[in-house]
Amino acid sequence: MTQLTDKVDTLFSTWDTIETPGCVLAVIQDGSISYQKSYGMADLEREVPLSTKSVFDIASVGKQFTAMLIALLAQEGSLSLDDDVRIHIPELPDYNHIITIRNLIHHTSGLLDYTTLMELATMPLENRYFEDALLALITRQKTLNFPPGTKYLYSNSGYFLLGVISQRVKGQSFTSLLRQYILEPLEMNHTDFNDDFRRVVKNRAIGYSPTENKSFNTNLSFCGGYGDGPLLSNIEDLYRWDQNFYANRLGDGSQTLIDQVLTPGKLNNGESTGYGFGLAVSEHRGLYTVRHSGGWAGYVSHIMRFPNQRFTVIVLSNLTSVRPNEIALQVAEIYLADQFTDRGPKERSQPTADAIQLETASIAGVYRSQEQGDVLELTTDLKLILHGMTLQLAALSTTHLILEDKQLTIEVKLHEAGELSLVLHGTPIRCKRMDIQPVGDVQEYVGNYTAASLGVIYHIDVKDEQVFLKRGFAPQETLKLVTKDLFSIDHLLVEFKRGDNNDITSFDLWAGRVEQIQFTRLTDSV
Repeated sequence: MTQLTDKVDTLFSTWDTIETPGCVLAVIQDGSISYQKSYGMADLEREVPLSTKSVFDIASVGKQFTAMLIALLAQEGSLSLDDDVRIHIPELPDYNHIITIRNLIHHTSGLLDYTTLMELATMPLENRYFEDALLALITRQKTLNFPPGTKYLYSNSGYFLLGVISQRVKGQSFTSLLRQYILEPLEMNHTDFNDDFRRVVKNRAIGYSPTENKSFNTNLSFCGGYGDGPLLSNIEDLYRWDQNFYANRLGDGSQTLIDQVLTPGKLNNGESTGYGFGLAVSEHRGLYTVRHSGGWAGYVSHIMRFPNQRFTVIVLSNLTSVRPNEIALQVAEIYLADQFTDRGPKERSQPTADAIQLETASIAGVYRSQEQGDVLELTTDLKLILHGMTLQLAALSTTHLILEDKQLTIEVKLHEAGELSLVLHGTPIRCKRMDIQPVGDVQEYVGNYTAASLGVIYHIDVKDEQVFLKRGFAPQETLKLVTKDLFSIDHLLVEFKRGDNNDITSFDLWAGRVEQIQFTRLTDSV
């Protein structure tokens, strides 16, 4: 065991110091915690080290608790998973499509993600927002990303609404329902929803983010406890939660409940979403895995379970730059090295483009998904530029490029006629090469634009032929030209639209989990 744990400790050596925030680890094997350890500090100002009792905000890892609560309410007959959401939330717009509770659970609702909407509406995530204000933001949106059931797209709005629904059907607060249905039966005495940031929480680790000068800023969450998170918990309680998947103590105590929450949802066409009840279900190197990550306000977390091996890794951190999903996977690679049935990326032979004699000049260019709006660039030396990241690909064949590095898997499959498929974690996005056009007079973009559903005004300005975006009190941002009328800012895309007279009338904003939202040009801008 010493040899294994020494390898594990090496993975955390960067944070095993009194100078930085850090991580807490638990390795669970055959029903017990075989190894647990803390690395780094819980509170830098007061010089308090992390311990295995430290409490973290586990953020979206808490979604599985919300989904389990909904499953329990369905089991007792308080609601049906196939209920139209508007039965319980009538203020939600009629989108000419029925959104079911099941759609919310499996991220197939098409609802715009409210945390992305908050960013676009210049609502600081550090502020405290009450449930009514966030519900109003969601219900003001008159469009969907896509018709319910036709696609999978992760949306915090769905889980926020699950929390609202649970309260309305039971007439109790969401936090009291969590305690009654899950936390108390499992004796999770150190777990609760963060419904009041002012509350004193024993052993709470402070959340941090790194600064440019290699220091740290505190980054506490001021939001309340809603269905999408944040949940406060520690290693001891999450161990109890993990073990309940093998011997259920919730609801009627049946394993049927566990099977239900582990079953991935399906799209209308029968395809699997790979996402169950707040849990991502997949395989890693031939082994069945159940996992989920969380990240919020200075905290990041990951739980990865290999059910057939009765093996789980939990990594909790109070530093945003830590990648707990990658570390958890590396820990699993150490312990389960002789049990994987598929070779890992380091063991695979990846031929180079030269060896395959790939005609890179013919495939290089800028591509765009018309469905999701994503823009990517593929260079002649097989670099993929996507969402501000530059990633080096390798050619497996004349039509198949791949990057495999720890938890990140990206594939590019080349098609004829200037098209390719970008495959992110198994989900293909069909993209078409763009015809890059020179921009004309950039002054025509200048003006004020508004989105009624967000209640904000954005200002577009030009200086020295460079286009800038100003939103709220945020610093001015530089718009990078992609092609005429299309600009980008990291993960955002701004696409200007023209009227009958070829004048700029509006722009569409693409922002990941908000696929398209329209900003109309104000008349005084012309």
